[in-house]
This record gives sequence, structure tokens and C-alpha cells, in this order.
Amino acid sequence: MSKPKTYETDVLVIGGGVTGTGVMRDLALRGIHCLLIDRKDLNAGASGGNHGLLHSGGRYVANDTETAAECAEEAEILKRVAADCIDPCGGLFVAVAGDDADYAERFPDHCAEAGIDCQSLTPAEAREREPALSDGVFAAYAVPDATVDPFHITLGNVNHAQALNGSSYLPHTEAVGFDIEDGIITAAICRDLPR
Repeated sequence: MSKPKTYETDVLVIGGGVTGTGVMRDLALRGIHCLLIDRKDLNAGASGGNHGLLHSGGRYVANDTETAAECAEEAEILKRVAADCIDPCGGLFVAVAGDDADYAERFPDHCAEAGIDCQSLTPAEAREREPALSDGVFAAYAVPDATVDPFHITLGNVNHAQALNGSSYLPHTEAVGFDIEDGIITAAICRDLPR
């Protein structure tokens, strides 16, 4: 049996998705060494299984203005700090025959209330942007949706943290317990998992 490896670090980050790698990078930017572990690999969970849409907040404007505004704010931050991982392709909200005409008419007001840019388009203009739209479109609005590459973000976060201060990443590593003294975690016991 091989001797267990030990690692010294200021912070142990568990989970290698967008949040965990973002925390790792943020700590490294502050000069704090950290060790990131994940039971599988980067983006093996929700971060890698998402649809890649960076919402403008438009989908929430009618029922949850606060969430819509927060979504828009977060999207703008990501567009600024991770521009190389974002495609600001824009999005369309369209109403077709059978949809609620009153809702469609109020959509721009809801967007304005949440601070989301919303441009009214004619059905012909919307079809110019997306030729596969139904002939039944009677209202269309352009919003600042985008697509995001979460793999680019997480790899960039880890690489930057490693370059800044030698913070480390261990894939296929599971935390199985902790040594606690006077209510403070002093060590984490981890194990390698099969690859």
C-alpha cells in the first residue's frame, strides 16, 4: 500500500463546476492558495449539463421582476468579465397566433421595469433574423440573450488560479471526512476514485 499524499493549502474547494472554479480563481486573485477537488472532472455536473443559454432575464419579466433584473445584471457581468466565453447572439421573444395578445403587448413594459433592453421587431424583421419562425408571428422582441461556453470558463478559471499562485486541482478526488479541532476543520481526508 502506497503512503497517502498530503497537501497543504489555505482553502479546500469541493466541486469543479463554474462556481467552484470561480471561487478558486477569486481566491487566487486575492493571494489565497487553494486546492480544488471534484469526484469526477471539471463540469461533470450541472455546469456541464446546461443548455448554454445566458438569459437576458426576459423569460422572467412577467412573473418575477426581481429575478429578471438579477438575471440581466449577472449576464452583463459575465459578458464583461468572460467576454471570450460568451457569444452575444441575442434572443427573440415571439408571439404567434393563439398566444395572449395582451401579454405580448405588455412584454416591453415588463422588460423596462426589470431594466432589460427590449427592441420591438416587425414579424418580417424577426423572420430575417430567424427564417424558420412561424408565419403566424404577430409580435416579436429582441433581447440581449447570449450563449456561454461553461467549459471555456472553468478551464480558464483553473488555469488562471494555477498560474497566479500555484493553486492546484485534483480530479477524481472525493472528500470522505474531516479532522475537526475546537470546531475548526484542520484537515480533510480525501480518496482517489477510479477513472
